[in-house]
Amino acid sequence: MKKLFLLLLLSLGFIGSAFADINDAEDAYESGDYKTAFQEFLVLARKGDSLAQSWVGYLYDHGQGIAENDTQAVHWYKKAADQGSAYSQNALGLMYEMGHGIPKNYTQAVHWYRKAAN
Repeated sequence: MKKLFLLLLLSLGFIGSAFADINDAEDAYESGDYKTAFQEFLVLARKGDSLAQSWVGYLYDHGQGIAENDTQAVHWYKKAADQGSAYSQNALGLMYEMGHGIPKNYTQAVHWYRKAAN
């Protein structure tokens, strides 16, 4: 039974290390490997990590590691903004102000800029 338990612990450790963490994704970005960074951030973003969601929005917004897609940028910025990310709140305000990926809406732009400032 002890051997089975040890084997289970070891396999869980191996599986856990297979998942990206935010530092790995940031390291990939810093080294210019935007495609890997995008893939690693996306795994975390789908799990609800607001920092990763901001990064995914940014990468879509700037077309790094993935084709530029303002609609997807707005989607991911909104997820992070709803969790309190000031960066994403500001970015979302800009998207509303400029009409990138979403219809222009100055009321919404001001709303998100104010949230970011507070």
